[in-house]
Amino acid sequence: MQHLTEVSETALITLRSRVIESGKTNPILRDQVGEECFEALVASLPADLRNRVMQRKLSPVLTRHIALRARKYDHL
Repeated sequence: MQHLTEVSETALITLRSRVIESGKTNPILRDQVGEECFEALVASLPADLRNRVMQRKLSPVLTRHIALRARKYDHL
């Protein structure tokens, strides 16, 4: 995987937010499959892209918001 579009990078950030929320003590959603997918995807990314995705700071408020939105879409 050499290149991700902006949409794909945004999807990875959404998945990362789900994984972060899932790992909390009292998460609003649990996503074990998401954790496995995220680990596999990140491992297959080139180093520069992996660093960009993983180094991006995500505020706890944003992470919670994205997880809430994802949970809502999951139940539609």
